[in-house]
Amino acid sequence: MILLPPDHPDAPKYWMYEIGGKLRSAVTAYINGEKLDRRQLGLIKAYLRQWVNSPVWGENDELKLLRANVATIETHAHIDYCVEIATALGMDPLRESSSEDTVTDGWCWGPSKLKTKES
Repeated sequence: MILLPPDHPDAPKYWMYEIGGKLRSAVTAYINGEKLDRRQLGLIKAYLRQWVNSPVWGENDELKLLRANVATIETHAHIDYCVEIATALGMDPLRESSSEDTVTDGWCWGPSKLKTKES
């Protein structure tokens, strides 16, 4: 696992801190089970892409498969599947980090639960 400061360009960016409000609105609609329009689907897909492609998560076969699935998101069900897999891998893109995540001197990213094939 690679530790990066939250403001590093390669660190995964959390949706609640997006400034423009469009992503927050789309994710909130998704969480509330609302029907998503194309724009909202695209915003969430882009968000998930940057989240799973961050180098902090390392490399393993499950993550490669998740990255491929995120790249093909077209529906609400596709988002559900990708979020479920990401969460199972310990990298929940919809939840803020907690005390269970790796945090060291202001350097945060990469939940300690994420395992690679080597671990």
